[in-house]
Amino acid sequence: MISTFNIQEALHYIVANHKHFVEKVCDTGIVYTLKNEEGYVSAPCNLMEDDEGLPFDKLCFWSDSDQATLCITEEWQDCVMDSIPLAVFIENWCIGMSNEGLIAGTEASVEGIGFEIDPLELVLQLADHLALRKQQVTLHKFPGLDDLVRQIREIQS
Repeated sequence: MISTFNIQEALHYIVANHKHFVEKVCDTGIVYTLKNEEGYVSAPCNLMEDDEGLPFDKLCFWSDSDQATLCITEEWQDCVMDSIPLAVFIENWCIGMSNEGLIAGTEASVEGIGFEIDPLELVLQLADHLALRKQQVTLHKFPGLDDLVRQIREIQS
């Protein structure tokens, strides 16, 4: 019997993996990515397109070094894993991706399929989870995470 692809199950899995990403990076304080001589890994978005119908580029991130390392194959075979402190990820990477019109991809598979999210929305999710756990991150460009969240919400409204 040939197995069929179930989109509902796949979406549930991708969303669950993203939730795990948020929880784990808040617990460990580390985000993982891959890089090579040309820069950090990216893939075209599967679900998000620009005004011309072209897929946005997404930078890929993982919550676990082993998962990131598993993706060092095929197109990304010349990459090495890199770790990013959570505060730096929030303050520099997410803000930078937003400024450059990039999307964040979490827990991507070898094929580059994972959760796709606006980087500012990812900051809000991380901030909510940190607040829920009563955890703090020390930012250098903002007085605090609450101030950054306030500014993001002003931009979004």
